[in-house]
Amino acid sequence: MVNDYKDMAGAEAVAGQVRALGGRAIAVQADVGDSSQVKEMVRRALSEMGKIDVLVNNAGIYVRHEGGIVGLPDEAWQQVLDVNLSGVFYCCREVVPDMIRRKEGGKIINISSVQALLAHFEASAYQPAKAGVVALTKCLAVELAPHKINVNAIGPGAIASEGMGAMRSPRS
Repeated sequence: MVNDYKDMAGAEAVAGQVRALGGRAIAVQADVGDSSQVKEMVRRALSEMGKIDVLVNNAGIYVRHEGGIVGLPDEAWQQVLDVNLSGVFYCCREVVPDMIRRKEGGKIINISSVQALLAHFEASAYQPAKAGVVALTKCLAVELAPHKINVNAIGPGAIASEGMGAMRSPRS
């Protein structure tokens, strides 16, 4: 299953590439920051695909703001936490019961960021959310190990992307 809340055409393209390589894939559109949408997304994946062996939590947003913590609107704080941290929690919470029930183990890969270990001005929502992903990953790794469910986080650095391009100056 390939989920993309903002770019359904992109999700369809990736699912098509998986199918072209002989795999099975469906594209879905769900906001991972909304637990009811995650519940429906996982229900559909299990219904159409039969099981989920690997979960990759890769959704993430960064909301630009000025003025440090005093300039960060409540809505931006909540949106970053909803997608970057709660989304990981919701997806894991929905997928794990089936992994445990099947007794076949599984893999969960949470995409955090090197930013989880750093501090920068005007990143007072993104960096705590990504640090939360690291802490949640550690907790789940211990909790789910007896069920042969392996949980890891990956903390990449800056990646050239559409979102990153908007944050960089032409000289960077």
